[in-house]
Amino acid sequence: MKDGKDIVAKNISELRVAAGLTQLAFAEALNYSDKAVSKWERAESVPDVFTLKRIADLFGVSVDYLLESKHPVAREPRVISEKKKRQHRYIRAISFFSVWLLAVIYFVVHLIFLPEARIGAWHSFIYAIPVSATVELVLSSLWGSRKFKFAVISVLIWGIILSVHLTLLATLSVNIWLIYILGAPAEAVVLLVAGLTREKNGGGAGES
Repeated sequence: MKDGKDIVAKNISELRVAAGLTQLAFAEALNYSDKAVSKWERAESVPDVFTLKRIADLFGVSVDYLLESKHPVAREPRVISEKKKRQHRYIRAISFFSVWLLAVIYFVVHLIFLPEARIGAWHSFIYAIPVSATVELVLSSLWGSRKFKFAVISVLIWGIILSVHLTLLATLSVNIWLIYILGAPAEAVVLLVAGLTREKNGGGAGES
């Protein structure tokens, strides 16, 4: 009788191959590293129960299916289609360019009707940075795509700080450059969490 690890490894590998996914694509869908997937498929480790549930949901099978060596009824793995992925990319692009279209509209209207205003028209492009980052974070959370999550969070942090700086500079006529010091510990936290996540997904989490 096959060892439990071997059974899970065989089932995961067969489902992944049948779905036409590389180890890297499969790992990204689960927010894990391809090294972790490789260990699962070599039966060197087993995903934890929560990850097994995510894998089962991804392929449209039950958790029991992953644990059983024999499957009386063949199943067609269900994964996010390439068409759906392309739709997500289009929606991301539309959302991104919509934000910057609004920034351009504000810029043009500002120059035409408010040429003497203290907050410059070009500030709209700075404000568009944190807005774009926020939209990307929301879409990534909805679709489970977190490949560049920490990079986007960093952009959001510095975009907000720069926007606040420019706004207060324009309204208070003071240089509050010290506000950028706030970004240093915030960025440090982001980098540490990113490192911890990579360490966890690279083989430390969900293994036995």
